Parts: sequence; structure tokens; C-alpha cells
Amino acid sequence: MTVASNPGGPMTASTRTPLPAPGRADRRTPLAEVWRDAILATYKQVLAPNPRTRPAADRYVSENGRTMLPRNAGMAATSAAYLALTPFAGNVYHDREDMLAFAFAAAERLVFDHAGTGITQLKPSHFFLYPLATLYELAGSHAGRQRRQSWRETMGRNLRAVRHLLDRTWDDLGRTLPWAGTGPNHFPGWMAVGYHQARILEDDAMMRRIEAGMARQLRVQAPGGYFPEHIGPVMVYHHVSLNGFAEFHRLKPSAATRRAVERGADFLVHALYPDLRCIETFDERNRLGYMPEYSAGLAWTPLGRALMRRMVERLRSHRQPEKFHWDYLGGAFRCFEHVLAADAVGEAPMLPNEWPQLTWKLEDRGLVRKEGPWFYAMSAWVHPPLTGNPYVLERTQLLSIHHACAGLIVGGGNDIRSPHA
Repeated sequence: MTVASNPGGPMTASTRTPLPAPGRADRRTPLAEVWRDAILATYKQVLAPNPRTRPAADRYVSENGRTMLPRNAGMAATSAAYLALTPFAGNVYHDREDMLAFAFAAAERLVFDHAGTGITQLKPSHFFLYPLATLYELAGSHAGRQRRQSWRETMGRNLRAVRHLLDRTWDDLGRTLPWAGTGPNHFPGWMAVGYHQARILEDDAMMRRIEAGMARQLRVQAPGGYFPEHIGPVMVYHHVSLNGFAEFHRLKPSAATRRAVERGADFLVHALYPDLRCIETFDERNRLGYMPEYSAGLAWTPLGRALMRRMVERLRSHRQPEKFHWDYLGGAFRCFEHVLAADAVGEAPMLPNEWPQLTWKLEDRGLVRKEGPWFYAMSAWVHPPLTGNPYVLERTQLLSIHHACAGLIVGGGNDIRSPHA
């Protein structure tokens, strides 16, 4: 149970966030258009600034005797196909064959990078393979039989890896302990990507299997809304779980998954410093600096969408050629998809950390207070390192102090191996 207070009102006990009183009508650009225009600007500034040359012409590499796009460039496949096939104001790439060819070249890189999935790489993929299913739906009719067959074969191998993974770990789904490494947090992503692939491949039995697995895995979510790694919150991998559950909800909406995504987004928007970095004081790994830049699950709540809008602005630097990375396009397009899917959701005018005063209680272990320029975070999670865990899980600082002018004065982000604060 979380407890939050907002300016001008009494403290309210609720698992949902009380919103500030609305101000003037929001006349800003709709959030879906903001994401779409950010993607378009990236192509205009970085990948295809010259209309007389093919997109990303200077980024192809020679690898294994083949000329292809570089590793991870497959993340651009969906956005390129969308621009090539979708007319909208300002889209200079609509109906351009070279842009569609670029999308297919990106897909070729996806297939190449996942040639070992389900063969030498036994774990399924979700961080980098997810664009392929969306691309199949967007542009499969333009791709030709041989290319579609290659995509289906790649998705089929990944789906078999998901099946084998669930067979091995079924009894552990829905449990936070005992796990090794990153714990249960990849499972929602693996299952969501697998579900999309199973739907395309018309594998009804696997779809039902994943639906049952997701229902079990929902039990991991803590009362405070976060998805733990082992003991208490872990900010980066909460984002991983939230994105996985949100993607599954987009594909297979239900009241249970909607509620889980809303609670997960509610936790994330509260567990932020005023500079939008996640509060490491609660974090099981005690790592300072993570920002939820591409968290598609934020699209499903008014406060989450407010945070999304701020993140789009922060990501402007990735549209500069020297700072561009391919993950930007994959994450941005997925956020765009989720904003469209959650169309009926409004947008809050302010984030909790922008309120003049804030009190937020996280279960009985965490507290955030804000009084004017002063911002405090306190944690009562105390436990020794877990034997055999590679992440040195011991919390050695339990207080953070942040000031609007001075920034982070005291940080909770130290552990014995990695002094971050």
C-alpha cells in the first residue's frame, strides 16, 4: 500500500496516485504525435538527411563477407517501415521504396543477429528481437515469400526457446526467491515477445501456455507496485518487468494486467528524484543514474504519460549523429505503439516530484518527502548479501537528500564493491 499526499489536499491512503487539481485545458501536442515526430526527426537529422541517397548509406558494414547494417540496427526496422507505409503531415519518406528497403535491411540484421537463438543460444530473446513480429504485421505483405519465411523461421526458433524455458522454470514463476542473477524480471519480456510470435504463427497452444505463465508471474508484484528482483525494488529491472507486462497487456488486454501495469507505472513515477533519475536508495543494487527513458508501460496512466513527455524532451540528444544509437528507434517506436493503444488515458499536468509538497510511503520500508526545494528519500530495507549473487546485494546507505539548486547532496547509492555516491 502506498500513501501519497498532494498539495491542497489531505493525505490519502490508496494504491493509486491522487492527481493534482487540473489546471487549464492541455493544448499541447498529443503525446503520440510527439513520439512520432521525434522518430521522424531522427531520420531527417541522422539516418536520411539527404533525400537523394538511401537511408543510412554511410552506416553499412562488411561482416562475414556480407554488406549489412551494423549490430542492433534491426531496432530501426519497425519505424522505417511505418514511415515508408504511413502518410502523415511532414512525412517525406512515405511511399519511398528506399525507406522500405532500409526496413527490410534492418530486419535482415535482426535475423542475422539471432541465427543462434534456439540452437546455440538456448535462452529466448526479448531485448532485441521484439521488432520482428511488429514488422511482420506492418510490412509482411510487401516483403515477399522468401523474406517472410525467414522471419517466421527466426520467430519460430525463439518461440521454441520460450517453450523450453517455461518447461524448465514453470514451478518458479510467481516467486521472487530463490533465483540467480537478475531473478524473475526477464520473464514478462520473454513471454510477451513469445506471445506476439505465437499469434503470428497461429500457435494457439503456446498462446494459452503463455497466458497461464503470465497469470502466475503477476504474483511477483509487491504491494508497493514494484516488481522485485530478490528483496525489495530494483529500478532498472522493474522497468524491464513493467515493459514486458505492458506489452502483453497491449496484445491481450485484461483487467488483471491493466491493474498490474498501472500499479507498476505508479511506483515508477513516484520513485524519482526531481531530476528524473530513479531513487537508488530503495534499489537492491544501489546504482545511481538510471532514467526510465523508453518505459512503454508509462503510457497506461496519466502520470506515466506526463513522465513520458518529459523523457521525449530529454532524448533529443540521441537525434544528433554523434550520440545516436539504434536502441533509441526501437524504444521510441514501442512507446509510440503503447500511447496509441492506451488512447483513452489522459495526461497529468504535473509529476509528484514537481508538487511543492509530497509525502509518499512505500509499504513500511520506504519514504519520500518533499518540502519546497528539499527532497528526501529514506529506506528501511536491510539485509546481508545473497550468497552466490553477482550483484553484491547489500544496502549500505539508507538516506538521500536532494536540493533543487545543489542537486544530490547525500546519495544512497553505495555498496562495498561500487561506490557510486
